[in-house]
Amino acid sequence: MNILTLAIVSLFTITTIGCSCADSCVKGLTKDNYSITITKGACFGQCPVFTGTIYGDGKVVFEGVKNVEHEGTFDGTISTEDLCALVEQVKNNGLDTFQKEFIDNVPDAPLTVISIQNGTKRNTIQWKIGTPAQVKKLLELLMSSTLDNKSLIAR
Repeated sequence: MNILTLAIVSLFTITTIGCSCADSCVKGLTKDNYSITITKGACFGQCPVFTGTIYGDGKVVFEGVKNVEHEGTFDGTISTEDLCALVEQVKNNGLDTFQKEFIDNVPDAPLTVISIQNGTKRNTIQWKIGTPAQVKKLLELLMSSTLDNKSLIAR
């Protein structure tokens, strides 16, 4: 019986610690004070054209323009853990102050723009070719949270 009690207490402790870490990462974030937006522009080919915004409350708004599975405006959500991963990528890589434009003169390359709003601070990072190293993981998380989000529902 003591082993069962120990197992239950251990499981509860691990679950509580896991949840509190994610919860503390996004504590105080709301739709009004935190958002990350990705916009993918057009190219001469079949590039996906869309805008996706993830808000501090985990809500997602996706606006598919062309060459995407979901054309039109869609709403969805992401988990607290996924939101926390996005927030930590921004924070750990200093992306809320990372002022970079990588705009090559290549007419066919689609423009990618990531805009971050954290309270009154706003920052925009944009590029055409060659995703900046500091942004690669954030871009991957944004794509899975917007373009590839399975919870999207048409408005």
